[in-house]
Amino acid sequence: MEKNLPYIQVKDLPSKGLAYPENYNITYRPFTYGEVKQYSTSNISLQDRVKQLMEGINANFDKYSITLMDFLFIILLRRISTLGSTNLKLTYFCNGCREENTETIKLNNIEFKDLEVKKLPLVLKINEDERYEFTPLTVGDYIQLLDMKKDNDDIAVMAKQMRNMKYEDAYRVIANEYRPDVIEIYSEIDKKLNHGVKPVKFKCKKCQFENEVNLDTGGDSFLLDKFRSPQRPNSLRIVLDEGA
Repeated sequence: MEKNLPYIQVKDLPSKGLAYPENYNITYRPFTYGEVKQYSTSNISLQDRVKQLMEGINANFDKYSITLMDFLFIILLRRISTLGSTNLKLTYFCNGCREENTETIKLNNIEFKDLEVKKLPLVLKINEDERYEFTPLTVGDYIQLLDMKKDNDDIAVMAKQMRNMKYEDAYRVIANEYRPDVIEIYSEIDKKLNHGVKPVKFKCKKCQFENEVNLDTGGDSFLLDKFRSPQRPNSLRIVLDEGA
């Protein structure tokens, strides 16, 4: 049955395709009704949810080497192609007066950052003995981090992005770094490799303070939530309103 579903070629990826082979091709299909129901009710792990979401994506290379942020972008396209431009309701606390605000933004108004490099890998050469190569975090990397329960460990994430060294060795190198200038370069590399969701700006309804609200924190993405998500008990609550 799946072979009859329409597949759509992805163009204008946030990564600009820099992480992929020349003449790469990535396609996706809309969610089926069964998948929407399954994602709405299942209580599987985040790793298994990512794997399920990958089932609707094809590539002419190892699709688990798609960058995590490109993957989230494709999931956004899949949601829009299935459900139309549904609304995203979010609640945040104003940074000016701490008033709770609720705003609505359409999914097709969500924008991703472009990868801020001209080519990959990014190379950090400190001296003849210290040369490190970095590329963005991939879907496969993210699943491995989840398996290790290291997805919220910034050093682990950085180590996974170092490509010319084993993960364990990369983690040790980064964790034991003490030179201020090298530490600053690591932070700059991390920023340059980020091509996730752009923050959105809202004015507080009470004090008119302009707030910059981050919709995403890397892999902990609202785009990986169930199709009807409960409100999160924290300072930023995001709910996909599929009925709009």
